[in-house]
Amino acid sequence: MSDTKWRKVFAAFEAHPELNLPQCIFKFVDHPDECVGNPSAGLYPPRPWVDTNSFGPIPLRSIE
Repeated sequence: MSDTKWRKVFAAFEAHPELNLPQCIFKFVDHPDECVGNPSAGLYPPRPWVDTNSFGPIPLRSIE
């Protein structure tokens, strides 16, 4: 997905706390296994990365 679409996904998690997702599964391009982490993230536009609680800052394009 494009950076913009990933930003919209993370923004939707923040905008709707009633979703109450304690964790989600991430699949990274350079990692063969899926990783469980927290879906909340810090979005700092217009940078092409996101600051996650579980993995630290990651490039949006590294998410599969």
